[in-house]
Amino acid sequence: TDISRMTSFNIVTVSNYINQYIEKGLVVEKELDVSTGGRKPVLVSFNRDSGLILGASLTHNQITGMVTDLECRTVYEMKKEHEELRGERAEEALIQFVEELIQGAKIGKEKIRGMGLALPGAVDQKKQWFPRSGSVKGKGFSGPFSLEALESKLQLPLFVESDINASALAEKWLGLSSDVQHILFFSAGIGVGIIIDGEI
Repeated sequence: TDISRMTSFNIVTVSNYINQYIEKGLVVEKELDVSTGGRKPVLVSFNRDSGLILGASLTHNQITGMVTDLECRTVYEMKKEHEELRGERAEEALIQFVEELIQGAKIGKEKIRGMGLALPGAVDQKKQWFPRSGSVKGKGFSGPFSLEALESKLQLPLFVESDINASALAEKWLGLSSDVQHILFFSAGIGVGIIIDGEI
């Protein structure tokens, strides 16, 4: 009922989705909740151990990567200097970094549900990356770069965002109260992440 109210989906639709997620192991049933009339509702929650998420952030001098469970608890993290990202080797270097991240975490690729990538500069809806001047662009190459090819080579669902927008989303999801719907996030450099009504 709560999920139906929050999403505006009817109860039958919500129930069908929940059953599918239970079959896939993404959701588990918990105890019965207190009834306000009629049958006691069944509480459900994410199965945090049913998959893993990769995250990576590229700065002007290093890549930071992390593996988390579905509740964003850190499983493994690593950092690497990225002088090898000069010229057109950016894609190859990112792929190698992800492979090392997976190996370091000692996990099977089949457990990974997807990957988030935060990049300095702008990312458009076509997953094209326009590097920010003074980041990796200043090391000898310019954009735009298609990130769809990177997604295909990684063989993982890839979610890409600019670093400043990713930071704003992280503050909303992990730092601030869920009631906060409007955010201005200022970086140490030039840039601002703007969230209005909960959306970038």
